[in-house]
Amino acid sequence: MMNNNFVWCVSYICDNYGEEQIVTLFDNEEAAEKMYKYYENIKGKNGYRNVCIDKCEVFSRFYTPDEVEKMTHEELEKIKLRDE
Repeated sequence: MMNNNFVWCVSYICDNYGEEQIVTLFDNEEAAEKMYKYYENIKGKNGYRNVCIDKCEVFSRFYTPDEVEKMTHEELEKIKLRDE
């Protein structure tokens, strides 16, 4: 189960795969941090580079502006709207 609708993404580029970015998703921060620290420590060795970690919110549904316009006040209160 995802923790508060977030996942942590650890990504890096390995020269063995050309410029393809390798991305691994985790449902907990501790495991993601361990992987990040491992690849950060070997960065520059064995062709690993551009190591990063990101916390990403997971969305299960996106509403169109038309759908939002048609929602009742009660429906709007149930969802969190963003302008981002």
